[in-house]
Amino acid sequence: MKKNPLGLSWPAGTSSWVTGTVPEWAQNAGSDEKKATMRAINKEYQQQAAAGYDLGEAEGGITSYSNMVIIQFRNGDNITSPWEADRKWGAIIAPFPGMAFSVKGRMAGLWGYRLPIGDSLEWTNPDTGKTDTWQMFYDSESFIGDSSGSGTGWGFAPGSTLKNSDLIEAMIKAYAQSAFYNEDMKRPYTLGLLMDNAKVDEATGIVYQEFFGNDSTGVAPNRQDTKENKWGVSYMVAGSEDDAEVFIITDKMMTAWGRTWKSNTDRFSVSGAPVADQVTDEAGNVSQVFEKIVITVAKDGTETVVSRDNAIQNFSVGVEGSRVYVSGDKLDVVFPAGTDTAEAAPTFDIQESAEAAPASGTALGANTSITYTITAESGETRKYTVTVYVAAVTPADGDQAAAGTVMNQIDGLPDAEDIYLNHRGKVAAARTAFEALTPVQKSLVTNLDKLSGAEQAVQRLENTPLRITCVGDSITEGVGASVSAKCYVSQVQKLLGSEFTICNAGVSGTTLMSTPDAYTSTGRYTEGQNFNPDVVTIMLGTNDSKDRFWGQGGNGKYDAKQFERELTELINVYLNLPSRPIVMVATSPTVYGKQVDTIDDSCVNEIIEVQKKVAAELGCPVIDINAYTKDHEDWFADGVHPNDKGHTEIAKAFAGAVAEVNKAALSSVQVGGETIELRDGVYDYTINAAGSAAPAVTAVGANGAQAAVDEGNPITITVVSKNNNYKSVYTITLEGIKNTGVLGNVVSDVLDQAVCSVRKALVDRD
Repeated sequence: MKKNPLGLSWPAGTSSWVTGTVPEWAQNAGSDEKKATMRAINKEYQQQAAAGYDLGEAEGGITSYSNMVIIQFRNGDNITSPWEADRKWGAIIAPFPGMAFSVKGRMAGLWGYRLPIGDSLEWTNPDTGKTDTWQMFYDSESFIGDSSGSGTGWGFAPGSTLKNSDLIEAMIKAYAQSAFYNEDMKRPYTLGLLMDNAKVDEATGIVYQEFFGNDSTGVAPNRQDTKENKWGVSYMVAGSEDDAEVFIITDKMMTAWGRTWKSNTDRFSVSGAPVADQVTDEAGNVSQVFEKIVITVAKDGTETVVSRDNAIQNFSVGVEGSRVYVSGDKLDVVFPAGTDTAEAAPTFDIQESAEAAPASGTALGANTSITYTITAESGETRKYTVTVYVAAVTPADGDQAAAGTVMNQIDGLPDAEDIYLNHRGKVAAARTAFEALTPVQKSLVTNLDKLSGAEQAVQRLENTPLRITCVGDSITEGVGASVSAKCYVSQVQKLLGSEFTICNAGVSGTTLMSTPDAYTSTGRYTEGQNFNPDVVTIMLGTNDSKDRFWGQGGNGKYDAKQFERELTELINVYLNLPSRPIVMVATSPTVYGKQVDTIDDSCVNEIIEVQKKVAAELGCPVIDINAYTKDHEDWFADGVHPNDKGHTEIAKAFAGAVAEVNKAALSSVQVGGETIELRDGVYDYTINAAGSAAPAVTAVGANGAQAAVDEGNPITITVVSKNNNYKSVYTITLEGIKNTGVLGNVVSDVLDQAVCSVRKALVDRD
C-alpha cells in the first residue's frame, strides 16, 4: 500500500482548517499524534478500497466540520448525502488521535453530524436470517434494513445513561480503539451491537454494558437457553460509577468468565471487576486478571480459575471488652486493663485456597506487634500488621482529655433524624478527629454510635439526589459536541455532582409545536416524564423557526399564538407530574447565519419573546441562553449546534440555575407588612417593629423549599430544600416592639416556581 495515497498534510494553524471548529484534541495534537492520525486516515481509505468500496474524489484535505476532523469525498460508490439528494457523499472522520472511520453508502444519509467510533458493518440475525447494516456512533447506533432505503437510530451507545463523563468517554474510546485496531487480537475487533444501556450491578456497584454480534462470540449463562445465545456476547466493565477506566471481556474469555457467575443476576461476586484487558502469550494462552481471580484459557480450550483473594476477614482476639480498629492493612487491638495478652490467640477467616503465616489461632505470646502474611492461590501476598495495646486501669489525663474533646464534638452533632447535607462537614470533621486519636484514646470514646448514625444519615441523603429531566432538541441531545461526554447535559451532571442525576431527553430535529417533527410524539417525551423529575428544563424552539414552520406552514398555523398555547400546555404537563417539579424555561440559543435547514435568528428572536412571556405567566424560572450566547459565534460549530466550547459554556448557565433548587433559601419574607430585602448567604436580619404588638409574618420558600415560622423575638424561620437534603435557619430580630407575645397570622408557604438567579456562594446554616 502507498504510504500517503491521499497526499495528506496537517493544517498549519487554526485558520487553515477551512470550515467549522477544530476539536480540542486536534488543536493540541503533538507531532506523533498528527502523524498517527494521518496514517489512520490513509489506512482507512486503503482498507475501504481493498474491500471493494471507492470513496471517490477527496474534496480537499484534512479539515474540520461540526467539531470533528474530517475528509469529505464525492462520487465514487457513494449514493446519497445528509443534505442534497443529488450529492453523492462520503467521509473519513478521525474521532481521536490515531483512529479513523468511514461514513459511506446509505449510512451517509443518517450521519447527522455524529462522530463514528467504528465502520459500518453488516450483521445477520441467525434466528430470522435478516441482515442489517449498522454503525456505532458516539451517541447512538444507526440501522438500515436489508430491503429498506431508510434507517433509524436505536439510541444505545457506549456509556449511555451513566453520569460520569470521564467514564463515558473511556467507554467510547475503548470501543473505537478495539474497532480500529485491537492490540490483543492483532486486527480490528468489532464488539458489535448493544444489548442495552450501561447498567450498575446493585450488589457490587460495578458498571457493565453488554454487546452482541459480529466479533462478540462469547457465551453468557443468561443467553444459553434463548435464541440470543446464537448472537455471542461481550462485556465492557468498569469498577464503579466513579471510575474512569474500562476493560473488555470478550471471545473465549467471555465464555470462561460466564461460568463463574453464581446466577444471571450475580455476575461479579466471584470475580469482581476486570483490572486489565485480556492478553495472549506466545503459546496462544489467553488470560485476564480480575479483582478476585485470574482466568486462563489455554490454547486447547482448558479453563483455569485461580483466586487472588488474600484478605483477612472477621478478625477477633476472643477477649471480651477488646476493641479492634482497622485501617487498611493495619489493625490496632486494645485489650481491657489487666489482660494477659500472651494467651490471646487472634482468629480470622481467609479464602479457602489461601494460606496464612502465622496461622489463625496462633497465640500472641510476648509479641506486642505481629505481621500476618496472606498468600493467595495466585501467589500474590498481602501483609497485615497487628499492634497490641493494653488499656491502663486509670487512663492518663492526656488520653482522657483527647477522648473527651472528640466526644464533645460528636455530642454536638444533631441526632441522625435531624441530619441534613449541610451537616456533612461537621460529621466528616468528627470522624477525622476520632481517627487522629491513638488506639487507647479511641477506646475511651463511648459515643461512637452517634457518629456512625450521623454518617449513615448523610449517606442516605446522598443516595437521594435531585432528579432532572432536560427537554430539548439536537442541542440538548448533544449534536456538535466531539463526544457525548462534552454535551452540555453531560457537563451539567459533572458540574452539579452526585447530588443530582440527569435524564437527557433531547431529540434531534424536534419542534415544540405540533408539527410533523413534534417533540411530544417521541419516546423520550414519555421517558423524561417517567424519570419522576424534581426539575425540568425545556429548551425547545430552534427548529420551530424553520421556514416551513414559523408563520408559513398551514397558512400561518405555526405562529406565535400557537407556540404560546403549546408551550403553556407542555409546561403544565410537567408541573402536574406526581413529583411536582420546578420547570425552568431556557430560551433558544442565538443563531449565526442560515446554513442549517433554514433555521433563522430573526424568527428565533420572536420565539424567545414568547418563551419569556409564558415563563413569566406561569412563574417559571428563565435560563436566558439566548442572551448568554450573544456575540459568541465562536461557540458554535455550524451556527446552530454548539461546539465543545459552546456546550461547556451553556452547561455553566444550566448548572448555575439548577443548583438553586438544592438550596434551602427564602424567596420572600414579610413582617408586619414590611418586605425584608433578603441577601444571598445572609441569615440574620434586624428590623424596627415599633408600634406593632404582634406583627404578622409571611415566609415563602424559594424553588420548592418549605418554610416554617416559629413565634417569638427573634422570629425563627426554618427552611428545608425541595428534596429535604438541606436546611437553613433564618432569624429576624424585632426592635422597638411593644409586646413580644404571640405573633399574629403566621404563614408558612411553598413557592414551587421562583425566578432563579445565577448561583452565588451557598452558605447554608443549621
